[in-house]
Amino acid sequence: MWKIKNEKYSLLPSNSSSQEDVGLLTDENTKQNSGGNNSSKLSILAILLTILNLSLLAGNIFSRVVDVNQLRAGDLSRPNQYPGIDKIDFTGTQYTKMVKQATPIQLSQVSNQEPHKVFPTGPRGHMTNFGWVGPDDRHFVLTNEISTIGQFRTRDYGAQQCTLHFYFPEEARRPKYGWEDIPEVVTWDIRHHVDVNIYFLDAGEHVFNERTLNHDNKPARSHHLGTVTIGGNSTIVTERFHCETNTLYSFEFECASEDCFVDSWQDEEAPKVGVRMEQSTERW
Repeated sequence: MWKIKNEKYSLLPSNSSSQEDVGLLTDENTKQNSGGNNSSKLSILAILLTILNLSLLAGNIFSRVVDVNQLRAGDLSRPNQYPGIDKIDFTGTQYTKMVKQATPIQLSQVSNQEPHKVFPTGPRGHMTNFGWVGPDDRHFVLTNEISTIGQFRTRDYGAQQCTLHFYFPEEARRPKYGWEDIPEVVTWDIRHHVDVNIYFLDAGEHVFNERTLNHDNKPARSHHLGTVTIGGNSTIVTERFHCETNTLYSFEFECASEDCFVDSWQDEEAPKVGVRMEQSTERW
């Protein structure tokens, strides 16, 4: 006969139906079983937390993926062209006058009578034997229903006094090339003298998408720059305003007089036609 000495028996739980619970339950075995259960629970919890962390990480990664179909050059961050220049002590420096002009990076039209209308982009584009050609001609239009949205970017460091210039020289009224055989085509056309309100738009560094821009979704006006009167064979200049280096400025040009009509085309070629932003140094 087998005899077990110094062992204490414990009663089986009355509600136990599992075969694993049947056996000799000593104090040592009970502690071992309890420790094993806790270890299993901790393992399961660790696995669940790992899965949760991986899912959160994957979601964060995919949320940062850029849709190249929606990516536009103007939305990319711009590097600092003058790193560390703000730390230089310019005390006693002799400044010379510096004047630079910036053509608009974008001119688009919106209509207060058709607030959802998106005006066509590149209306002077045409098909050639080499494919579609879209001249970089900017269209500046003002009527009592249509206003023009323009964006300009400042460039040079220290040239932080800006003005807007409107050029409508008589010698540039007829196209210089490409449209001479079409008598009704002119570079600019203004009826009488036109009063124009100029507003800053609260757009920050956002470059407008001209394929979706309309009167309803254009940014809100932040403040009024001023009112100018433009006419044929003239150059008009606005009041000066402080402008930061390498900053995008957005404006809305709106008619402030009755029977308003301005229609002009401008490009990079001389002579100057349309609207440009001029930068100059503060000290000269």
